[in-house]
Parts: sequence; structure tokens; C-alpha cells
Amino acid sequence: MIWNITRIYDKDTSLLIKVPPDIIRQVTEGHDRLSRTYHDPNPVVRLLNWGKLKGLIRMVQGTSFSVILDYACGNGILLPTLANIGKTVIGFDLYPEPAKKIVTLYALRSTFVMKADAMRIPLENASVDLVIAANVLEHFKELTIPLKEILRILKPQGILLVSVPSENRLYEIGRSILGYKKPIDHYQTGDQVLRALDNQMRVEEVRYFPPFLIKNLAVYHLIKARKG
Repeated sequence: MIWNITRIYDKDTSLLIKVPPDIIRQVTEGHDRLSRTYHDPNPVVRLLNWGKLKGLIRMVQGTSFSVILDYACGNGILLPTLANIGKTVIGFDLYPEPAKKIVTLYALRSTFVMKADAMRIPLENASVDLVIAANVLEHFKELTIPLKEILRILKPQGILLVSVPSENRLYEIGRSILGYKKPIDHYQTGDQVLRALDNQMRVEEVRYFPPFLIKNLAVYHLIKARKG
């Protein structure tokens, strides 16, 4: 069965395919390691996290890509959106089963999901136009190897999109109010990831989400960087 697709439009025509909560719960059943933020019963949690992804995709709005990599794709909820802007979409994760189910449910052509380790991506050098790492890089104690791998597979002038929690005081308070605890493997803050990217790539754009908040109050950093 192919599920109907819900789209979120905004005034500047950015487009995100929003996977309904019931589908996310279905494909992630038995995978407790995956975040529940995109199908949380609390609408505020869902709004924040889908809004973050919408802001991230908006940073490449109007651009199409030959090959896109969803880096550590988790539950695969970005794959339907990426399939609209990429001729070929690849996702990988240590636990790829939920993402594979998304590919099947949405009948995504030219979208492939595989099991792989973020420290050793099984792709050729300079083979990818766009890498998207949505809430991934904060999970690494040290960013040298993952960034080296991303740079290796990116084509010259290829783009990396990153979302990462700010881990500021407001984020901590909000997390507590909404019933979440800081994961033990959140090692990097938004500023730390930004500095690491700035040392390795050309950072072209940084946005803070929600957009009506100043940097010191923002929940997420959204970063667009380019390989030189």
C-alpha cells in the first residue's frame, strides 16, 4: 500500500513531505534507539522537529541534485523529500530496516538504503552532490573521521547540510518541560559542530531555529557548508 503524502507549504514555497506519525510508529516498531520526536504525541515536539527539517531543506530550495546521501538516515523520514530533489538518493544507517520500509511504503524510485557505518561510508570518492546530516554529528565524540569521510565522498563544490541541537540553556529547559532527557551520546553542541565545519569546509549559511529566536535562544543550528 502506498500512503498519501502530506506536504507542508509556506509562503516562500519551500516543500517538505511530512511522514504521518502513525506511519513512523509503524516502521520504527521494535527500534527503541530511534528518536520519537517526529511522532511524539505532543504537537509542540513534532512542530519543532518537522520545522527544523523544513528549514534545512529550504537552504537548497530550487536546486536539484544528481546524487544525495542521507547520512545516518535513521527512520528514513527525509527520504520522500530527498527523492523529489535528487535523481538518486542513498541512505545508510547501522539499523536500516525502518528506512527501507519508508522506501517501500512511498514507492520511492532510485532511492536505496543500506547498512553501513558512518566512519566508513561504502561510496566512491567524489560521488555525491549533497550530503544531509540531520541531527547526526552531535553523536560523535570526535568529528575528524566523520567529516573526513563526508569530504571524501562529496564532489568538488558539493554541499553538506547539517542540523544540530544548540544545547543552550533554553534547549535544556525545553527538553525537561517536554519530558526528554539529554541523550548520553550528545557530545557536541551546535557551536562546536559549526567550528569543526568551518575548519574543514566553506560555511556558506547558518540559520537558527525557530527563526524568530536569536542565536542564544535558538533550539537548533542549521548549517550549509560547501567543499572547496
